[in-house]
Amino acid sequence: DHHLPASDFLRVETDLSSRQVHTLREGADGYMWIGTERGLNRFDGHRYLQVFATADTCSLQNNDILDVQPVSGHSDVMIVRTYYGANLLFPDFSSMMLNQSSGLLRQFNDSLFISFSDERLSVICIDWEHRTRRVVRERPISASFISLQVHYDSCFWAIGNNSAEMFDIQ
Repeated sequence: DHHLPASDFLRVETDLSSRQVHTLREGADGYMWIGTERGLNRFDGHRYLQVFATADTCSLQNNDILDVQPVSGHSDVMIVRTYYGANLLFPDFSSMMLNQSSGLLRQFNDSLFISFSDERLSVICIDWEHRTRRVVRERPISASFISLQVHYDSCFWAIGNNSAEMFDIQ
């Protein structure tokens, strides 16, 4: 094992898109993903690559990165959450919008994602081969939920400060 001195690993002033770091996560591929208030940074052990939101529809929705995590079952794809929504980020750095809010987002199974945002529950289905999404179920909700827990194969629990509600996916 060769360990780089911290000064060689992270030169905040010159390498990162911002000094304000919100999240740091190691992907299954060994890359370090660093989300800042001004973009997403990927470190491969030698250099940084920066990913920014642009006017392109295949871009991140915003540069203020709240969280980044690998997609279960698709370790080369990352979920990138911003203040304006979440995206799937593919290995070629193209991106696909999952939702348009910074609300709760949870992967349910290989192709279904649950999104709570703006008093709305959405079940989003991903077609991985064609890189498309469609909302398969949507309904208004009245409570503010702070946590989502998958329960069995067809339902999940949404937990709030003073409430818990079970939702059926089918």
